[in-house]
Amino acid sequence: AKRAFSPPFAVIDLVAENSPAKEAGLEVGDQIISWTRKDGNIIEFKNRTVTDCFTLVGQDTAQSEGRQVQVRILRETEVLDLILVPKKWEGRGLLGC
Repeated sequence: AKRAFSPPFAVIDLVAENSPAKEAGLEVGDQIISWTRKDGNIIEFKNRTVTDCFTLVGQDTAQSEGRQVQVRILRETEVLDLILVPKKWEGRGLLGC
């Protein structure tokens, strides 16, 4: 039986070389299902708009520099849990995706 999960709220369209996103194993085409916040709450599409999800992820990223964040993704038909560490790198932002 497959695990039930919330519909994805974002699709990765760019992963920069040497970025935190690349280090975490994110790939172009991955769909973001959920993002576990610093306070342990999970950001997902259920009962939220896509805009709300992006806003919340942006706020959490700013507060999570250097901290491990669990990101659940859908890659083709497989659900994967990746660990992303937002941090300063040679490019813009803290993620690189």
